[in-house]
Amino acid sequence: MLPAEGPKPMEKSKIEVKINEHYNLVRRTGLHRAEVLEMRTNPLNMRREYYVHYENLDRRLDEWIDADKLEQEIEASADSTASTQMDEAMVTRNKKRKYDEINHVQQPISDMDPATAALEKEHEAITKVRLYYSSQYVISLDDRVLGEVY
Repeated sequence: MLPAEGPKPMEKSKIEVKINEHYNLVRRTGLHRAEVLEMRTNPLNMRREYYVHYENLDRRLDEWIDADKLEQEIEASADSTASTQMDEAMVTRNKKRKYDEINHVQQPISDMDPATAALEKEHEAITKVRLYYSSQYVISLDDRVLGEVY
């Protein structure tokens, strides 16, 4: 027969969790910024717990979290944050081209080679439409009536 284990004494943590510090923690709804407000020793199991408030969430969702679980969440969120930043930094030419096409990002004329810049300026001058509104018609500067104003 195995001896019954009593409550475990407080152990030295791997990560130093500080009161009034902000950490990124994982909740069911995703990654949230949280502030550690208090620390206590749970009298039932003699383990450390931290009282955490999640920013931009209702105070009713604040909770006491076991120290070991909090440390694991801090480590996991730090790893996931670092990998997310690495993924965002690795934008390939293909991804950039697709982003530019979807969002209609136009390269500035100053960044183009001289021949392309000259063609772009010429195209802009030809396609520029200058309109003014009379009381009844929309007329372009070359005296074409483009339509009636309703």
